[in-house]
Amino acid sequence: MTPAQRWARELGALIREVAGFDVPPMTSFFDAGLTSVLLVAVHRRLVDQFRTDVPVTVFFKYPSRCALGAFLAGGQSAPDGTLPVASGAGVTGSAPEGEGERSPDARRWSAQDRRDLRSRLRQRKG
Repeated sequence: MTPAQRWARELGALIREVAGFDVPPMTSFFDAGLTSVLLVAVHRRLVDQFRTDVPVTVFFKYPSRCALGAFLAGGQSAPDGTLPVASGAGVTGSAPEGEGERSPDARRWSAQDRRDLRSRLRQRKG
């Protein structure tokens, strides 16, 4: 497993703890139903748990678990059990090549689809 994949997995666990539901790795945080408030809470947990100093804005610049995981890993390899943070992560850098592209079979979510998803999530939370 690459460092980027480990970061994506850890981000998934943090999101699940904070929001109470899973977000697929390639899905935009907002398309999945996360709000800015939830992302700020996930950021706080990320900073506290992994002692990173990335700004909250990286969640908006790299809006999926895979994109943010690749950014945090910075293309570095690491031994199992460690999660490196790229030097200057969140301050400089660009998205990996091809980042932000959707898979060919992924469909675009309409505004109505997002509203329906949010409504279902609210009902599930009770």
